[in-house]
Amino acid sequence: MALAPEHQKDFGWRSSTLAGALRLRPPVAQITSSEGELTERWATGAKRVVQIGIAEGGSAWHARRAMDPRGTLHLIDTYPTVLGLNLSRVTARRLVGGVERGRVEWLRARSDEVAKTWDLPIDFLFIDGDHSHDAVRRDWEDWSGYVTPGGHVAFHDALKDAPWMDDSYGSARFVSELLESPGPWRLMDHVDSLAVLGRDP
Repeated sequence: MALAPEHQKDFGWRSSTLAGALRLRPPVAQITSSEGELTERWATGAKRVVQIGIAEGGSAWHARRAMDPRGTLHLIDTYPTVLGLNLSRVTARRLVGGVERGRVEWLRARSDEVAKTWDLPIDFLFIDGDHSHDAVRRDWEDWSGYVTPGGHVAFHDALKDAPWMDDSYGSARFVSELLESPGPWRLMDHVDSLAVLGRDP
């Protein structure tokens, strides 16, 4: 049976990253199952997908299942190490690697560092890194210009309707400001805390 993530589940004593790396529990997706379905819907057919912030790979798993089978999924996360190892990365590579669709490029760096040399068009961008207002704004400024006309950007923890959200989330404050400002971007779809913005052709 193919490996699949559990969505926002508490495994008690097995919740540690060590338990995940040792296969004592499934990978845990930080998104809800509804957010996973929304990710697949808007990533469908995308030839180039970029995701900022990977954790154990739940949302990346959803994106890879739906992207163009000849496409590329670029996954950006710093994955800081202890004794040369990051256990969340071990779990994520196993989960995402279990989907045989397209190719995956793992970029172990800060998103602003990767952006300095980036020059490729993006069909679907998923922003789920540092949730502070300034960090989300920087990711938007660094990456949104590469999204193709008709392309889409998903922001996680961007809407306050979800039960875990509150005013402390800079990601939600930034997306609210973005939607209120003039420009080519509009809200295309949303569920729980996930907002998908579309760029007018």
